[in-house]
Amino acid sequence: MLGHVLGHGGQVKVTPKTQLRRTRAIPISPSYDKAMAGLERITQPTLDVLEVLIHAFDEDEQIHGWAIMKVTKRAGPTVYKVLDRLEDAQWITGEWEAQRPDQSGPRRRFYRLTGEGARAARVLLTERRPTALKLRPAPGVSPLGGLSHLLDGAR
Repeated sequence: MLGHVLGHGGQVKVTPKTQLRRTRAIPISPSYDKAMAGLERITQPTLDVLEVLIHAFDEDEQIHGWAIMKVTKRAGPTVYKVLDRLEDAQWITGEWEAQRPDQSGPRRRFYRLTGEGARAARVLLTERRPTALKLRPAPGVSPLGGLSHLLDGAR
């Protein structure tokens, strides 16, 4: 991806080894380049959603959008925009539930990281939030902040 990008400070040359962040280019690792395939920009909400998804992946769970909203404390449109981008990049898969267990409300869509998406998310979180993957809850404690009840029907 060679090219020039016009920033506030003028033109900045963007090469395969750099990424434009705000108006300055910063070097990134080759593993990061591979992990980023399919996503043109990474925002804090994207990192928040990926952090929740990686914890669910580690627990072999899928999680619905409302639960992600509660855990990340992000607004619905923000979370669903991130989920759409991740699904378009094939980092996650989404599946509608056949029918709500309690017969009330609309069906939910459950999300799960793909194998490649999980690998890419780990690379990204390691570089952007080094402590995110190091902090693990004690045995028997939900990695989703005690909100495992939000995952009803997800296992």
